[in-house]
Amino acid sequence: SLKFKLGKAFFIDLENGEVNMDASWFEKKGFSKEQILWAHLHEIMHFLDYRDDTEGMKENFSHINDLARKTGDELLAKWEKVLDKNNAEDASFLEKMKTQKPLDQKNPKRGSMNSLQKSSYSIHHMFYNVMDDIWVNRMVERKAQAYSADFGGSEVTRLYKEKLFPQTDYSKEPLHRQFSYALLRKEMVPDEELTLSPEVSEVLKRKLKYMGGEYTPSEIVDTFIKPAFARDTMASERYFTIQSALEPIFLDFIKKDIDAWEPKKPEESKGGQGGDKESEEKNGDKKDDDGNGAPENPFDMKDEENPNMPDFTYDEMDNANKKEKAEKEKKAKEDDKKPKDKAQEAEDELDRKWAEKEAGGDESKARELHRAIKEYKKLAESIYPYLEELSLLWRNIVFGRSRGVKVEMS
Repeated sequence: SLKFKLGKAFFIDLENGEVNMDASWFEKKGFSKEQILWAHLHEIMHFLDYRDDTEGMKENFSHINDLARKTGDELLAKWEKVLDKNNAEDASFLEKMKTQKPLDQKNPKRGSMNSLQKSSYSIHHMFYNVMDDIWVNRMVERKAQAYSADFGGSEVTRLYKEKLFPQTDYSKEPLHRQFSYALLRKEMVPDEELTLSPEVSEVLKRKLKYMGGEYTPSEIVDTFIKPAFARDTMASERYFTIQSALEPIFLDFIKKDIDAWEPKKPEESKGGQGGDKESEEKNGDKKDDDGNGAPENPFDMKDEENPNMPDFTYDEMDNANKKEKAEKEKKAKEDDKKPKDKAQEAEDELDRKWAEKEAGGDESKARELHRAIKEYKKLAESIYPYLEELSLLWRNIVFGRSRGVKVEMS
């Protein structure tokens, strides 16, 4: 089942069934009530999609991992061309990039990746997230008529146009991102033209041969990916179409982006101890999980450039930090408690709050009241075994015979 919690982004952790709700949507960014409700329905639909075809979606996450490994290897090959293997610092830097680390310390079967492969995951995950969002948005529209084009769909269009993807010029973005965003934004804001690089514009107009017909990329989305009457296209069916028809275009754009990318070694700081902060940020040289300098995805967006689009994640690569680990251990202990113990704790917490309220802010009096309540309940519990016997006695006195009565405590 689903759980909801406030966080810093709107996404669903499918592995744990947690919808993270971005508090800033409610407080700062001026989203309407209808848009906030729609965002929740969007994440719930991701969950239903995962529930209805769990294996199909898990297989696709494995596919994304395989793609990330290949892209990471291509990025590594570019780095090897600019680094001097005979230079000790370059050799050390290269070795850190090549070091394989397990995706999950507790589950070695999930495999391992080096830092470049890990960072490449976001490239491919973004593409599939866009494809899933197109399907999810149309399913929400079908299941919640308030968001259909004839009713409240204008709020969703306004959300994408004004908040999530306010810009119309994507020509400076990497080619693979232009392709993905163009498909999504054209679907959600169909009446507004986008500025794209000529190469991407040409591909979006080109007819592709697929399933005995010829379709543009957008027509493939309309015909084979979006849900329609009597065709809800489960995840595995959509992924087959994406991998067969659209992903080859996306991969070709990635290859061209990597070919055009020129990696630069981090500049040495004045002290000669490695890259300074400014050059690290410029070249994407950040600290990995173990604190070692390693370049990240060169096509990562800066936070201010990243559209705040609803997202879903399947965290296969980043191990939980200490805080998350502690919370999970605490939750596990809570789950191990018997229902009776949980009920007792909840009741005791209510008694404590009542005592604080009655004490009017006097902590000493509140503690005294709380102790008195606990003592009273302890005494009441001690005489409970005798109540049935006493009731039977009084029934015999009053009626002269016993009547079966079930005694329950609530």
